[in-house]
Amino acid sequence: MNAELSALTQRTLALFKDATTAGIAQNTGLVYYDLESQAKRLYPVLTPLRNQTARVNKPSGYGTAAHWKAITGINTGSPATYVGVQEGKRGMVMSLTEKDYTATYKGIGIENQVTFEGQYAGEGFDDMRALAQITTLEALMLGEEQMLLSGNSGTALAQVTFLGTPGVAAGSDGSFGAVPVYCFCVALTPLGVALCGGANGFTTAAIAAGNSPNPSFSQTSAGPYSNSQTVNGGVGQISAQATVTPGATQHITWSVNPVQGAAGYAWYLGTTTGAANCSLVGITDIPIIVTPSLGTAGNQKANATGLSADHSTNATSFDGFTTQLINGGGYYKSLAGAKFTSDTHGGIVEIDAMFQSFWDNYRLWVDELWVGSKLAQEITQIVLSGTSNPVYNIIMPNNNDGQGTVTAGALVTSYLNKFSMDGAKQTPIRLHPNMPSGWLFANLKHIPYPNANIPGVARVVTRQEYYSKEWPVIQRTYEYGVYADEVLQVYVPFGLGLIQDVA
Repeated sequence: MNAELSALTQRTLALFKDATTAGIAQNTGLVYYDLESQAKRLYPVLTPLRNQTARVNKPSGYGTAAHWKAITGINTGSPATYVGVQEGKRGMVMSLTEKDYTATYKGIGIENQVTFEGQYAGEGFDDMRALAQITTLEALMLGEEQMLLSGNSGTALAQVTFLGTPGVAAGSDGSFGAVPVYCFCVALTPLGVALCGGANGFTTAAIAAGNSPNPSFSQTSAGPYSNSQTVNGGVGQISAQATVTPGATQHITWSVNPVQGAAGYAWYLGTTTGAANCSLVGITDIPIIVTPSLGTAGNQKANATGLSADHSTNATSFDGFTTQLINGGGYYKSLAGAKFTSDTHGGIVEIDAMFQSFWDNYRLWVDELWVGSKLAQEITQIVLSGTSNPVYNIIMPNNNDGQGTVTAGALVTSYLNKFSMDGAKQTPIRLHPNMPSGWLFANLKHIPYPNANIPGVARVVTRQEYYSKEWPVIQRTYEYGVYADEVLQVYVPFGLGLIQDVA
């Protein structure tokens, strides 16, 4: 024990970095500590939808929700009322379609704190109290951006159903053996995908780290009267069990029907029947998975129990753009795990079909396409390789420094919409930091019809705009909260589009 104490003492004294040197040198320790003032905030605060969506404080009265009425069609009879009339006679009465809309206000907020000691220690370096407030505001804006894109207050994901009999394929890569294999699948919302660590795709490392679908979890609010809040994890209701018996070395392809609004699918396998005996082996952004084995023990971090009820919605969220387009008649298409299809002329069949549908059904055209990084790359590859005569724009720098230089690579940054009143129209393709990797979101920004009596296609209506609250000091800690009370009001939900499950 004395020897251990002596060794510990020597190691502790070494931490003080005392030194005895001949003369004064750097290793004496008498040196200035070169620390730049202010903490560097090296993190992205990317909130493009929040930045471009108009915000308005409710001009008069508040209540609990924003309400509005809309005429969504005129002369909508079947057949439509004929406008020709006989001499001296009156025309027939037309019919019209009216729809009532409601969007309930929801509070959003997040908190931070600085201890007295933290403030003392930071004096001369940075203003810790101001830093706490600005970082809290930025954190709230990031959470608000996710909610604006895909917040979901009450539209539950459908239960996953398997598509026919699972496929088996011969080969030497399978290791199941000739025994029955059982599978369950559950759909995930964009929130569920993000909580599993896969906003732009999944890795086995994320699964091995334990980031498996969690139906719900509890968070404790700040303050002396804190309470626990249950948050649903964006996980749908688990499927019924599917089973197949492969050959000794065969792998299995499992397919499920696409679930509208799903951003990912979690798959559980086992060789014993029942959800409790099936463990997570993979998460995909399409409704298909190929499994040669049960996976490694490191991947099997959770079994399929506890997923029998739906946990895909949160009552504390307002509905985002994609939820409102699904509920409001916007364009929707699932590719069910297929890739985009080239039209062999530098275009993509599925995007053209969406543009044509907007024109044929509503006489409108969208203004921008939002994708994740994988789909941006996929679109570029399909467009440039889908024609025998690709078109390139080569820029030759007009200066000596640029002579002999070549910039490699290409990126499709816009798509030509052939279906608009203005003729061919360039539609920008933009990256969104929260877009699921298998999604393409088409956004309308301009008012499509004259005299529509709307201030814009969409706006954020606030009952209370952003505010920062410094709470009374009840312990030696400065406590801050940043809050807002708002709702996303989309006047033209049928002018938005979503293509999902793109490989």
